[in-house]
Amino acid sequence: MELAAASECHKILVSIYHMVSQNVSYNDLGDLYLDKLNKNHLTRNLVHRLERLGYSVILALQQKAA
Repeated sequence: MELAAASECHKILVSIYHMVSQNVSYNDLGDLYLDKLNKNHLTRNLVHRLERLGYSVILALQQKAA
């Protein structure tokens, strides 16, 4: 538990250092930032998680409404 706390503190301190040294303010990218960054990786990860839980997964793209 102590290692995880130290790791989080390090991440925060690195972020603060970069904001201060580059004179920029904090910019929250949002909770979906990583999901949008690599959609294929997210899809593959979620399919594997469902398969580990015993589900059979078939993917099909939704058709856009006209």
